[in-house]
Amino acid sequence: MDKTYRYSKQRELIYQAVCDTASHPSAQMLYEHLKTKYPNLSLGTVYRNLATLEQMGKIVKVQSPQNVDRYEKTQLEHGHFYCVKCHSIYDIAFDDLQKTKASLENKTSFTINTLKLQCYGICCQCQEQTNLE
Repeated sequence: MDKTYRYSKQRELIYQAVCDTASHPSAQMLYEHLKTKYPNLSLGTVYRNLATLEQMGKIVKVQSPQNVDRYEKTQLEHGHFYCVKCHSIYDIAFDDLQKTKASLENKTSFTINTLKLQCYGICCQCQEQTNLE
């Protein structure tokens, strides 16, 4: 049974904030960003609405290496690059994801429902900072 969700102005603001950034924000990051414009917004409201948006399929939870949930707008399958220095998360387009999935299924005889690509390293900005030091 499909669950119906009542419209919520706060939920729409939180959703727009997630959509307007490529930084994969955490609940705390969203709260701090929105709090300046909406002082009555609580951190609990942000968490509750993120959970609802995830249930609605509008956003996806992205686990960070620091075990802090980060969020992004639901989109086509792609990978993530985690900078181990500044802890930023970047999207990686991965054209051959379906080919890789099919190849793994053939080699293992498993049925793979989801394939996630996670890369760890140092982003370009941190590399530039290191080179300048």
